[in-house]
Amino acid sequence: MDALRGQIGGLLAYRDCECGCPSVTFVVNPESDVSTIGDPFATFNAADVERSVILFVRGGRLAALECAYYEDARDEWPPLADLSGSQLT
Repeated sequence: MDALRGQIGGLLAYRDCECGCPSVTFVVNPESDVSTIGDPFATFNAADVERSVILFVRGGRLAALECAYYEDARDEWPPLADLSGSQLT
């Protein structure tokens, strides 16, 4: 987890989803430490149950943060206080 936290400092994010959601893809500094926890992801469910927030890690690096809508996509993140869910798996 420390390696993932260390990647946040030089993290760049860009939106590349065309559905209208706020999901972002990350570009991590190639000199940052690589996590040894593999390629996990964490899923957090919003209280309104219409969407989930999913953190993807690939090759030991932060890869994307997705806001998956189960109805119509909205250009907003759910409030942090409304999220509940898993640890990295």
